[in-house]
Amino acid sequence: MIKNYVIVAVRNFIRNSTYSLINMLGLALGLTAFILIYFWVYNEVSFDRFHSHSSQLYRVVETQHYTKDDLHIALTPGPLGPNLKENFQEIQNVVRVDLKSPLLQYKELAFYEHGAIADPAFFEMFSFPVLIGNPKTCLSDINDIVISENLAKKYFKGETAIGNAIKVNKLDFVVTGIFQNTPENSQLQFDFVVPFESFRRYGFDIIDAWGLNLFYTYVQLQDGTSPDEVNRKIRNVMRKNIESDPTELSLQPITSVHFSSDLGYDLPSNGNIQYVYVISAAAIFILLIACINFMNLSTAKSAQRSKEVGIRKVVGASRNQLIRQFLMGSILMSFGALIIALIMVNLLLPAFNGLARKNLNFNFESIQFLIALPLISLITGLIAGSYPALFISSLKPITTLNGIVKRGTRALLFRKV
Repeated sequence: MIKNYVIVAVRNFIRNSTYSLINMLGLALGLTAFILIYFWVYNEVSFDRFHSHSSQLYRVVETQHYTKDDLHIALTPGPLGPNLKENFQEIQNVVRVDLKSPLLQYKELAFYEHGAIADPAFFEMFSFPVLIGNPKTCLSDINDIVISENLAKKYFKGETAIGNAIKVNKLDFVVTGIFQNTPENSQLQFDFVVPFESFRRYGFDIIDAWGLNLFYTYVQLQDGTSPDEVNRKIRNVMRKNIESDPTELSLQPITSVHFSSDLGYDLPSNGNIQYVYVISAAAIFILLIACINFMNLSTAKSAQRSKEVGIRKVVGASRNQLIRQFLMGSILMSFGALIIALIMVNLLLPAFNGLARKNLNFNFESIQFLIALPLISLITGLIAGSYPALFISSLKPITTLNGIVKRGTRALLFRKV
C-alpha cells in the first residue's frame, strides 16, 4: 500500500512539476532558515556539555556581603583550589585557570596568542583531547607547554613540535603535547596551556594570596556526591582563612556558566538565555509560515484532484486511505525540500557564521543532528499536509465527479489569515 502511495505521489509531482517545485521551494526556504537557527541554538545550549564528566564539574563562585547589595563574582583566590582538594573528600579534583594573551615566539615568528595557565590536572578533568603527549603528565613540569593543532601548524610548519622550546613572554617553555583545537561551544577558549606554577617563574606570588580574587576555580565532585551538601560545607571557607571575611562560596554547574552573565568578572564568551528563547520562537514561526503557505497552495490546487478523489471513493477507498495518500505526498515533498534546504544551508553557512560571529558547521558525527533533521522534515510534512489531506479527502464523490468543488467560507477565511 505504501509503495502505491509513493508511486501516486511521484506521478502527481511529475504531472504538476511547476506547481510542485514552487511549493517545495517555499518549504525549502522555511527549512533553510529553521536549520540555520537550529545550528545556532544547539551551539548555545550545548556549551560545555562535551566534557565526559560534565555532570560532576562545577565552578566555585563568590557571594560577597561587604555592602547591603550582595556582589556575585566568578573569580576566587589562588590558594582556594588546593585548600578545597585537601579538606573535602567529596572533591575529586581541582583546577585553577587564568586566561592570558602573552607574546609567543619561535625563531622569527612572534604573535600574541590566547592561552590558559592551569593546574596539571587540566587535561584529565576537562575533555580537551590531547592528540600527542600524555594528558596526565604533559603539564607536570614548571617549564612545560601544551599547544593546539593550530599553533603547531602556525609555528612549526611541518617540524616536530614536541621537545622544541617556544618563548612565552621571553621565557622558554618546552612543548610536551598537542591538543585538538578548542571547540566552539567551550567557555574556555585558548590555544596553549602552561602550568599554574609557572607564575613563579615570572616572580609573581599572587597565587598564594587569599586576599586577591584573580582566578577561576573548577572542581570535579566524586561520582554520586550531592552538590548541595558540598555547598553547605564550603560556604564559610573564606572566613576560616581570612578573619571576619563576609564572603560565601558556592558551586555553579559548568553547564550553566555560559548563561550566567550576571556574575562579575565573568568570561567574555557568555550568552543570554533570553536570546535563545526569542530566536527559537522565531525559527518555529518561520517554519510554521512555510507550512501554511504549503497548505494554501495545496488547497488551491485541490480542484484538479477532485475527480481523482471521487473515483477512488466510488471504487471503495476509505477517507483514511485518502488521508494517508495525501500525507505521503506531502512528506515526500518535505524530504525533497529538506535536500534543497541542506544545499542552501551549505551555501549560506559562511555568511551566517559572519553574522552570528560563530564557526558553525555540519556535524554528521552527532547522533542528535542525524535524528533531528529527518524528524523535523517528517513533522513539517505532516503539519503542512494535514489540512489539504483532510480537506480533499472530505469531498463528496457526486459533487467532485460533476466537477463541483465548494470551498466553505471557513476554509477561505483560514487561507486568507
